[in-house]
Amino acid sequence: MLDGNEIAKMNTKEVAKEMAILPQGPSTPEGLSVYQLVKMGRYPYQGVFKKWSQDDEDAVNKALEDTNLMDLKYQSVDELSGGQRQRAWIAMTLAQDTELILLDEPTTYLDMTHQIDILDLLFELNEKDNRTIVMVLHDLNLACRYADHIVAIKDKRYIRQVNLKISSRVILFIMYSI
Repeated sequence: MLDGNEIAKMNTKEVAKEMAILPQGPSTPEGLSVYQLVKMGRYPYQGVFKKWSQDDEDAVNKALEDTNLMDLKYQSVDELSGGQRQRAWIAMTLAQDTELILLDEPTTYLDMTHQIDILDLLFELNEKDNRTIVMVLHDLNLACRYADHIVAIKDKRYIRQVNLKISSRVILFIMYSI
């Protein structure tokens, strides 16, 4: 369900205007530049009568700036480091400009500095733009630092929603049986 509608019955472009999804380890078509990849985030807004606009260009450039990729805009995604590639995918997701963003391990391949940068950015989008960010994080420290709510899942089963005010010892026991 998305805004009271069954997602399976919705037009995919309409879903993509409401919800952005970044899976873990997406594959990039060969020879694509960072700019071309990030532009793909604007696909839901294109159509027969709706061509590329200044709003589209602005959204792409803002996403590139927010992820610190402006200097790599015309570089091939194939030539990027793992962390740079991950930031390019996150930029594409941000260019989609949705209120709901689903991210599966968005800090994968990033060094600690870029992990914090990306999570700070996502936190800011949540706080300032009131976007809903749902993400999978296996780093409990980062999850506790940035999350409003943590849902514990073990063996593909929902365990419980974790109250961030309880002690880290209790969280470790719930999550890892330690």
